[in-house]
Amino acid sequence: MEKLGVYRKPPIDSIKDIPSFVEDDYSFRYFQKPQLFHLISLAERIGWRDAVASYQSSSLIRYLTDPQRLLLMPLLSLISNSKILDLGAGLGSLSFPIAKRNPSCQVYAFDKTLDGLLLLNIIKEQEKLWNLHIARADALDIPLDDSFFDLVLMVGILEWVGNSTVGMKPMEAQKTALQETYRVLKSGGQLLVGIENRLGHQFLRGHPDHSGLSYTSLMPRYIANLYTKIRLGFPYKTYTYSERGYRKLLTETGFTDVRFFTAIPDYRFPELILEVNSVKEVLRNKKTSLLTKLALRCMPYSLVRLFVPSYLIVAVK
Repeated sequence: MEKLGVYRKPPIDSIKDIPSFVEDDYSFRYFQKPQLFHLISLAERIGWRDAVASYQSSSLIRYLTDPQRLLLMPLLSLISNSKILDLGAGLGSLSFPIAKRNPSCQVYAFDKTLDGLLLLNIIKEQEKLWNLHIARADALDIPLDDSFFDLVLMVGILEWVGNSTVGMKPMEAQKTALQETYRVLKSGGQLLVGIENRLGHQFLRGHPDHSGLSYTSLMPRYIANLYTKIRLGFPYKTYTYSERGYRKLLTETGFTDVRFFTAIPDYRFPELILEVNSVKEVLRNKKTSLLTKLALRCMPYSLVRLFVPSYLIVAVK
């Protein structure tokens, strides 16, 4: 059972020894409930590694076992005895390997989605990761005291905050979540945000963004809102931004020393992490198509960095 003394308020409920500080259940974006509950049942019987390996989902297997997920960690100043928050932990594909590799650190995995945390709890028990602490919590109301963490990870969550919040505009919800991370970080603590670039070249080519539709990230918000209401029946809430937009969002919530990196092909499974200023030179020297090389030769650095697919952003309190 998770020790509750560290939390600043009592949980509403406890489910399978996971303290819950939220009432509403939010569904995990990439995997369906029946799929996850079957995997949870299988993991309890035969062990989580065998369950995942036998599962008919290459994306799920990669999400939970690909070591590329951790290539972002060298961007951070991780020291012994650090307290780390994985906010929007999902299935814990960052939380549990970080906890396993850094036994002196205390790792907290928070998410609103219960099913992902249930699987993570099984992984914790089977891997004996007693430095991993799991709770069902909202990014807008983190149940821990001020200046508690050395590091906070928000990887693949900031764009979804507006979608999972009732009664707030998306940008307002995102700012509230960032203010909460600022509150729980120690002075000098670091925040890492992994997220898509609103102007990423994949979206210019028509790749669907988080709305499930093409080109909505490129549209003015009010047009994207009208378009998704007509096409999907609900408003546009999954806001992403350009480099300039993210910098403004972070500085307005108090963060300083905001540094931008790009992950290629994306921040989920990076093969290469580069400072945005060096993207053009590195890509020109890599094995790419003739058309790409010509485009890179003609485009100025400022334009190349404008259209990178996604960002890893490091900001300091």
